[in-house]
Amino acid sequence: MGLSAVYFSVHRLELNEWLDGREDIHWNRLVDDDKGVLSDRFAKAFFPELVGEMKDFKTRTIKLYRGLSEFVHGNNETWAKSGIALKYRADLNRQYRTQCGQVFESILFVLCCRYTKSLSAEALESLTFISDDFSHVSGIRQAFGGPKDI
Repeated sequence: MGLSAVYFSVHRLELNEWLDGREDIHWNRLVDDDKGVLSDRFAKAFFPELVGEMKDFKTRTIKLYRGLSEFVHGNNETWAKSGIALKYRADLNRQYRTQCGQVFESILFVLCCRYTKSLSAEALESLTFISDDFSHVSGIRQAFGGPKDI
């Protein structure tokens, strides 16, 4: 949904159709090579310095989506009918929590790509957690006043 919000910020027609219930958002649109929020085209339009980061974030985000889908699409009704019991597993809980952190990173990266260049210096100063979280991404680090190289 976080990636969808950014997608809809540049695809207003699809937003209005989604709001009216005439259209659904599809994962393939979000990661589309040409119109997706993790495409080089998207970066070139809003934050060209991030073009070099897009492929890696897209690959990681797609892998993450697939991993999280395993947790979400378990089809509990089928399990119950076949006698399979659900139980808590600490290792899966840790894995899920790690993946949630990666979700936040992907969404924040796309938000940075879409909006950082349009923020005032004052707004950037209020978002110091971003420069901390993305100090490894040169373009974002520099946009928040950090050095070119570290």
